[in-house]
Amino acid sequence: MKRILLALGLSALTLVGGHFYNRRWDRAVSFFVALILWGIGVYLALTLRMSEMMNARGGDALSFFSFYWRIFLAGALALWIVGLIVTYADARRSIASFHWTPSGRLGAVGLSVLTGVLLLTQVFAFLAPLVMTRESGEEPNAEPTGYSYRDRHFSNYVFLGRGLDAPGKPAKPPSGEGYLNGRFVYANKPASGVTLSLSLNGKYETDRLTTDENGVFTVRLPSGKWTIDRLVTYEWAGRPEAGQFMVVSGTEPKLTGDDYNEHYWFDREGTKIVVSEQPGEPQLRFTIRERVSLTWPSAHEKPTRGTLQESVVKWDPYPGAETYLVRVTELKREGRTTSFLPVSTKRVDRETAFALAGLAAVAGGEEKEYQASVLAFAADGTFLSQSHERFDNLTFVFTDKQQLVRDEERRMFSGSVNRDELDVLRDNERRIKAIEALLQDDLVDEAQKVFAKIKGKVDAGKKDAIAGYLMAKRGRCEEANKLFKRARSDGGRSCVPNYYRAGCNE
Repeated sequence: MKRILLALGLSALTLVGGHFYNRRWDRAVSFFVALILWGIGVYLALTLRMSEMMNARGGDALSFFSFYWRIFLAGALALWIVGLIVTYADARRSIASFHWTPSGRLGAVGLSVLTGVLLLTQVFAFLAPLVMTRESGEEPNAEPTGYSYRDRHFSNYVFLGRGLDAPGKPAKPPSGEGYLNGRFVYANKPASGVTLSLSLNGKYETDRLTTDENGVFTVRLPSGKWTIDRLVTYEWAGRPEAGQFMVVSGTEPKLTGDDYNEHYWFDREGTKIVVSEQPGEPQLRFTIRERVSLTWPSAHEKPTRGTLQESVVKWDPYPGAETYLVRVTELKREGRTTSFLPVSTKRVDRETAFALAGLAAVAGGEEKEYQASVLAFAADGTFLSQSHERFDNLTFVFTDKQQLVRDEERRMFSGSVNRDELDVLRDNERRIKAIEALLQDDLVDEAQKVFAKIKGKVDAGKKDAIAGYLMAKRGRCEEANKLFKRARSDGGRSCVPNYYRAGCNE
């Protein structure tokens, strides 16, 4: 009986020690290998969803790690229980004749200690949060207010201009006697505890700053004119427990028609400010607002499923909003890479729903995944907020295999969209992108061969532009410039990037 208890005790502490004591090294190695393989499998599963985790909010990112940690712990617990059962069964039998060499004993002890440390680490990681919260007087499942990363995480990128020009890590701005002040507000009250950094003059980036009780942060800089390119926020100590939030700079353009350019900052140099030695009113003001909350597609289904006729994008009314823009994007997944292809943007006035049946679609083909987002605007066109966009959130598929036609594709058809012609149009679009990539690598002959395959329905402007790129690469500038001019005049649908000219100036 003493031998059985000792074997069980060694297995309970190290998973494999009892098997070595029973002289069943084969079982010890098997359980050790099973534990390692289980850990590798859980790690690989986590890695496959890493892109989703990187695009999630802090709390969601932590939930990914917590979920897979619990899976590993559950598997380790199952192996531990099975190991105890096997150890007990073997210990009841007579010990088989087996001669332990000194190196065998060293390996058995070493492997047992290594596995025991691994299990002890998992137990400590599980018990530590419970011990800390009990000592603090809080409920075991509660997180200490103000100290939880999940509660404080507040990741936002607010672009105010084209961004940094210098390659590599930006330098810290020089210190000076001047004051650059900024203020954060939420619900018309100061937002304290916001941790942030600023990019300046296309080449500098500040250390992390934190707003005070008045919602104000300060950077000491040399007096003079400065350009603010970008704001990045990291944490917000006072973030409400419920809801999703974003930062609005007040520099966003107003909605003037049926479309809105979120990337307006790409054509701007940034926000100009003057830094002086007399600290006055903050030169920068940022407003924290709740995001537009979508109720369909559901954030709890990945993806939400429904037919084209029954699928309706829905959202909660946003305070002060008179107009909404509903954006539908196609997600194209290739391995771990996800491409986003704009499908359609529709304006909705004083309503909180948009039926997808109103979009052009063709039947048949593969099932495609789409994403919905909603932007909210005041009566005068002022941007208010938008819904959260993530790689794997707020997506949907059509169970009836309907495929949405992109707005730019729809313009290529005078009447109803023909499925066969649409497939040809998309094939030619892929050929044009392939030609562009080949020409960037100076593979002119290969690009010419692909160009020869462009036949049938095609965006004439894009075809002329890529043909001009080909001519420019061959040094035939007169022909290239004629094609560029024709591409620009083709209904304004195509542009000619500067690198297409390849030295051919008009």
